[in-house]
Amino acid sequence: MKKQQGFSLIELLIVVGIIAALSAIAVPAYVNKQKIAEFNSGLASGRALLTRLDLYLDENSGDSLNKFKKALGDAKNLGELATVKVSGPKEGEDDKGTELKVSFNNNSSINGTEITFEKNKLAWVCKYTTKETFDDGDIKGCKKA
Repeated sequence: MKKQQGFSLIELLIVVGIIAALSAIAVPAYVNKQKIAEFNSGLASGRALLTRLDLYLDENSGDSLNKFKKALGDAKNLGELATVKVSGPKEGEDDKGTELKVSFNNNSSINGTEITFEKNKLAWVCKYTTKETFDDGDIKGCKKA
């Protein structure tokens, strides 16, 4: 009798089938986690800017929002994935209605998604809009608009 060497065709096909089944489960889960990670990165960056914006508005009077926009400078681009836009009330009005918007661009897997922080009398309210589908159960403190 000959000594058997290597794998038979059926054994190789079984291994390929198992790898394909695992890939069918793992790849969509990975893509979803990547989208959530990008969203949370933009959310954290926006919240960090809110702290600066609040301090700036409290410490400066007059046309403080326009001064903040100038001070923001290069921070308008949050890396390659998103941009920031600040808008708000006119000079002399209170800070209510001030808005900070994080918009994800073409380099992001959640292109077109926007996170908006709007100031009311008591606090900042976070809402987001997206055309992408991802499991947003992991997103804390920001509601879908």
